[in-house]
Parts: sequence; structure tokens; C-alpha cells
Amino acid sequence: MTIKEVEERTGLARSNIRFYEKKKLLTPKREDGNQYRDYTEEDIERLKKIMILRKLDIPIDTIQAVFSQQMPMETALKDQSEALAERMQSLEGSMYLCRTMMDDAQIETMDTDLSLIHI
Repeated sequence: MTIKEVEERTGLARSNIRFYEKKKLLTPKREDGNQYRDYTEEDIERLKKIMILRKLDIPIDTIQAVFSQQMPMETALKDQSEALAERMQSLEGSMYLCRTMMDDAQIETMDTDLSLIHI
């Protein structure tokens, strides 16, 4: 299967597919003679798994560790769940700060008391 067909089947851009190849997350076979990439159904399935893990915002190096069996999937998901919870807490703080600042939304009179934010 060609890279164009992979693009159509996964919705991924060619540049993303090649990026995952460069990161060794995907290793399509090469056709004899012309060395064109020859993707298989297994490659499509792997790309779909990568897409799901990236949707969870799991870092590439963690995905590599999971695929190479250096890290259990359960550990990767637990770690990512904790990271997302921390990010949510930070975003909730940002939302609170934004709402409190909306009463006086002028840059000239903005309160610059850094104790209001958690840096």
C-alpha cells in the first residue's frame, strides 16, 4: 500500500507518517528495486494506535517505550492520567484568574500581584 493510501485510510498527513517513521514507531517494508515504502495492514493498525495515544497527548518517547515493551501500557496511561490531572488543575486556576480579571479588563489597571497566580 502506498503512502497516499495510508493518508486516505488514516487521515494523517504524509509528513506525520514520515515523522513516525523517523522516530522508529513505524517501519514499512521497502519494495525491491525502487525502494518505495510498502505499507501493510499492520502498519495501518500501528498508526491508528499511535493516533489514539497522541490524542491522549502521550509523548513520543513514551509511545516508543510502550511499543518496545520497555514500559507497560498501564504505566504509560497512569502517568499520563496524572499529568493530565495536573494540567487540568493549572487550567482551572487560569480560568479562575481570567474570570476575576474580567471585571476590570483594562491593561492599564491590571493587578500585577503575582501572589494571585501559581507560577
